[in-house]
Amino acid sequence: MDFTFPPMKEYDLSNGMHCMLIPDFTHPIVTVTLQIPIGRYLDKPSFEGTAELALGLIQKGTKTYSSEVFSQKIEQSGASLFADLKDECLTLGVRMLKSVSQEIVPLFWDMVCNPALDEKEFARLKKEMLTGLNAEFSDPSVLAGKHFNAALFGAEHPAGRKHSVYTVKNIALQDIKDYYAQYCTAEESTIIVAGAMTEEEMQKEWESLFSSWTKKRSSSPAFSAKDPVLPNNRVRIVDKPELSQTTLLIGHPAIPEMHESRVNLALANFIFGGGNFSSRLMSRIRSKIGKTYGIVSQIVTNKRLGAFTVSTTTQNSHLKEVLFSIFDEYREFCEQGPTNEEVEKAKQFALGNMAFELEGIPNIVEKLLWLRFYGRENSFIEDYSQHLSPITAQSIRDALKEFFKSDHFVIIAVGKQKEIEMILREYGEVTSFKHRENPLKP
Repeated sequence: MDFTFPPMKEYDLSNGMHCMLIPDFTHPIVTVTLQIPIGRYLDKPSFEGTAELALGLIQKGTKTYSSEVFSQKIEQSGASLFADLKDECLTLGVRMLKSVSQEIVPLFWDMVCNPALDEKEFARLKKEMLTGLNAEFSDPSVLAGKHFNAALFGAEHPAGRKHSVYTVKNIALQDIKDYYAQYCTAEESTIIVAGAMTEEEMQKEWESLFSSWTKKRSSSPAFSAKDPVLPNNRVRIVDKPELSQTTLLIGHPAIPEMHESRVNLALANFIFGGGNFSSRLMSRIRSKIGKTYGIVSQIVTNKRLGAFTVSTTTQNSHLKEVLFSIFDEYREFCEQGPTNEEVEKAKQFALGNMAFELEGIPNIVEKLLWLRFYGRENSFIEDYSQHLSPITAQSIRDALKEFFKSDHFVIIAVGKQKEIEMILREYGEVTSFKHRENPLKP
């Protein structure tokens, strides 16, 4: 079943920002969402966490209103701010009743254009972030994720440099101010107004307001880094002696989002390990041999790169069998591909899941921002069934062999080193870390 986006008005403003209006009078609510094409990848080496701190600090008052007064005005109106940070973009937004929009939207825009970037609020946010990062040392899944990125991409690539207690400590308020001054502008950004707002009201009340943000970038939001290459297996143990289980994260480089075989491989991943109890990994490792409560695979992509991962947790005594089963299932799947029946079930899931992802205006806004960020037309989603229709078991098999299959892997194991090291040595030279060590240590 295909989807049709609601009617919308779409045009560019004089300051280079792309503007979209989606009228919806189902409820007397208006949502304004701004997406700027900057994210974690712009953090300077050894200063990772700058973007996240900047996004938090921007929401703490303006040059006109202190953090306390600003928060009171937002809360007393019943409005709510929201924000999200990804590797390549950040989002700021506000959701409110139509009746208070004339007060709240200018306040929100003042926050975007003239944030206070206050020293006291910065110190508080930094302390909170460091507390949260210290807590991550006790989470095997978080440790595995940071070590995986460090091992796969390395210190020379922004994808390998995740924020940590070691980098956040280096960040000063001036770093936040520099980040905002260099990158936070209207150029190439997208703003979506959705809800109880007519085109006439939009043009009269807010178009000139949104166009008033004319600050230019002093630096281009771009980075250069080589694609990761795996000439051999990279095996790491993150030692946590108190654990009786091992958390595994295994994977390799994958294609970027805009690759011609992205949809083929998305369906392949669903069949292999993304489809919960219907996936091959779950069927073999949980249901047949009973060595884990859950196992999942995914392909994470952005504009420039992608990564394929398999993650699970198992008893130390089961580690050898689980590793063998994962690699054996991977090799068989890459060689033989899926069955016709598996492909049809994956297509049905993809169509149904897309319908759920487009339920309600907030989800529609999110999808439109995703489309515009990748330069795609609405037809990519509206005609999604047509993108799936030509995909066959053979086309997936071809994509697996040409763009997916890897001979080498990054293998991260978080667990009790003295019980699992000999097993992991069968896959290559092992590098060991204490759980509080920097994943990017030499």
